[in-house]
Formats: sequence, C-alpha cells, structure tokens
Amino acid sequence: MVTETPVTNYGTEKIFNADYSGSMSKAEFIAWWKSMDLSTIRAECEKMAAEAQELVPGYSVTMYFSCGSLPLGNANAMNGYTISNFDLARAWIE
Repeated sequence: MVTETPVTNYGTEKIFNADYSGSMSKAEFIAWWKSMDLSTIRAECEKMAAEAQELVPGYSVTMYFSCGSLPLGNANAMNGYTISNFDLARAWIE
C-alpha cells in the first residue's frame, strides 16, 4: 500500500512523499518491481502526482517515492503536465 503525505511546500511547489507500506519484504518488493514494465510504473506514479496536484490548485507537485528508507524516484505534476524519473530505483534494484 502506498500512503501520500504532504511534507512541506516551497513557493508554488508542494512536496509529497509516497512510501510503500505494504506487507511485501524487500526481496518481494524488488521482484515485483522487476516484473513491472517501467512505463507502467511511471504512468501510475505520474497519475498519483497529478491527482495530488488537483488537490492543491495553483501549485506544482513533486512526489518522492520510496520503499522504506530506499528511494525509488519522483514524479512531478504541473498544469496538466507530468514527468517522472526512477533512475534511483535502478541503483539498488538491479
């Protein structure tokens, strides 16, 4: 399960954290992540960031994703535009 928690904001940017808090072990999470197509992961994470941005009109949103203390990446949403980067996940999941 993923929880979203607003942590702070900078000017017109709101920062959110989305941390995996489900029952999978780290090894199970890694296996699940590797089984998913990265474009699907990116699309779902960008969707989450866009949904958070809809809750705070006038702000852009940066959402950081993690599994416990391990960073996965981030997604940004602003004015109907989204982008994401999950290079961090490749550093420890490979």
